Amino acid sequence: GVGDDFILLCFDQATGLPFMNQSKGNDPMTGSPVVTKTYYSEWKDFGGINYASAFVIHHDDEEFAVGTVKSYEMNPKLDEAMFTR
Repeated sequence: GVGDDFILLCFDQATGLPFMNQSKGNDPMTGSPVVTKTYYSEWKDFGGINYASAFVIHHDDEEFAVGTVKSYEMNPKLDEAMFTR
């Protein structure tokens, strides 16, 4: 009943923070359709922004990737030279 494109967010009842999101996607290796679930944990304050510092991505309930956020900067100053060819 959610249609072709969706993002389902699940929140932790105790903290009010999201712990998982689910959506349809494609496996980047095979191109086959998968249900992607990303689980968030280890919430930390990054300069006033509360952000999950750890995540695990599952494709069709099998672990696909694991990541850790070591730093997070909101609206960083970018060097204009990054956008020249």
